[in-house]
Amino acid sequence: DAREILFTDLKTGVNSTLNSIHFTDEFNGFVCGYDGTILKTSDGGSAWIFADTIHSNIFWDVTFINNQKGFVVGERGIILTTNDSGNTWNPVPSSVSQTLFKIRFIDEMTGFAVGSEGIILKTTNGGTNWRRVISNTTTLIYSISMIDRNNGFAVGWEGEIISTTNGGDIWEKHPVQSNQYLRDIYFSSSTNGIIAGGGGLILYTSNAGKKWNEVKTDIISGLFSINFADEKNGFISGGRGVILITNNSGKNWRQLNTGFFTALNDIEIKNDKIFIAGTNGTILTGNLPR
Repeated sequence: DAREILFTDLKTGVNSTLNSIHFTDEFNGFVCGYDGTILKTSDGGSAWIFADTIHSNIFWDVTFINNQKGFVVGERGIILTTNDSGNTWNPVPSSVSQTLFKIRFIDEMTGFAVGSEGIILKTTNGGTNWRRVISNTTTLIYSISMIDRNNGFAVGWEGEIISTTNGGDIWEKHPVQSNQYLRDIYFSSSTNGIIAGGGGLILYTSNAGKKWNEVKTDIISGLFSINFADEKNGFISGGRGVILITNNSGKNWRQLNTGFFTALNDIEIKNDKIFIAGTNGTILTGNLPR
């Protein structure tokens, strides 16, 4: 198949599990994970150096809102921020002690962090201050995706799906469709969305989340991360080296043969390249099919 991707394993020099990967441009990228790991590359992933050696928390997610300013979140409510392209990282008060799994900004000022015990934090001043919003759940929340400034969804443990229509200040529960954990959610357009979770579960919506339908696959591994190169072409990664690809906005998925069998925790797509971070310090990279 001409659309197979040849993946190579970038040598990071660490053995820790990597939970998240984010590139600000084709050269500068970051990963974070267990054992306080925050790594930085400035050559597109060939060489990685430690960007922070002070903290020992488990870090779950890294994101940047521009080339200089980024955030890392993790266990015990930690939020770190950098203003110098990841050279130094300083704590930001979150006022919570729960683990934060995901941080997402919809612009340079407005962002959300989600975590255990139904925690959803919101900032409207670029991540300087965070306040807790009304999530109406005590279930662990893994991931969040805002469709626009007002409408968004968050997903988590035990099939939990919640949504907001007022910019994330108040969230409402949806009927549970599965008892699997829901690990990630991604909208590739204002109407098409994907949820991925335990036991190979994939849910798809074509009407902005009014209805979610299960997508049949023969995958039984847990699925951890979703990312799209454009509205139609997307990827899901998961346990046992699983990488799935779609070219019809997520209605159908097929498995890529990666030759790798580590858990693949997070997908980043930058220009024509895909990067995937996983256990044992693994970062895979490949060229997107043309």
